[in-house]
Amino acid sequence: MKQAYWLVLLPLLAVQCHKDEPAPPTTFASPELRALARFRPGTYWVYRDSATAVLDSVWVTKLDSTLTEINKVDRYRTELITTTVLSSQAATAFSYLITNSCGGDTGNHPLCGAVVRSRVGSDPFGDAPRRADVLLHPLPAGQPVTQGLSGSILYLYRYPAPLTLGGRAYADVIRATNLYDESEGRATVTYYWAPGFGLVRQRLRRIPGGPHQTWTLVRQRIVQ
Repeated sequence: MKQAYWLVLLPLLAVQCHKDEPAPPTTFASPELRALARFRPGTYWVYRDSATAVLDSVWVTKLDSTLTEINKVDRYRTELITTTVLSSQAATAFSYLITNSCGGDTGNHPLCGAVVRSRVGSDPFGDAPRRADVLLHPLPAGQPVTQGLSGSILYLYRYPAPLTLGGRAYADVIRATNLYDESEGRATVTYYWAPGFGLVRQRLRRIPGGPHQTWTLVRQRIVQ
């Protein structure tokens, strides 16, 4: 009788002694980074080419957000946010992927948030010549930062005072120059990012030493 009692009790004890593995910690993009690159459908921007006065309309077609376990060893999850846009001048759609590892295995690295620009259809985590890191975050104000990337260099600067672009002053602007921007066919591209507005100016130099093509924001409708 006693033996039968223990045979019944053992499975119950095993269940009680088993401890569920805790869920991995999750990191989320900061409000500051979201304000720079996260936009909902209904958002649009209109840019003017400084050389030709041609206008380019860019509008958001899709906003995605997901949580993924990005590091199987240290086990942490991160939020991935993707804003997809179409342009009246470009032949393809682009996506802007916000990644974040602040608080994860690189939590001690100050630049733990990033924006990756890709031509839609390419792998944002792959090495195909269709993607580029175009913003790192957070950045100290007034201190230039140089970050080596795979196959390129990103020069970053956060303006300590409002910056006037296209006749309008924007606060807390971040300038990011990618010397070999794969999303633009390895052109040198400088991005100007403003919180609440996103990309307010883009300068491209497709031929080394050649002229720049500058697109500056002239009007917008923002939905965040």
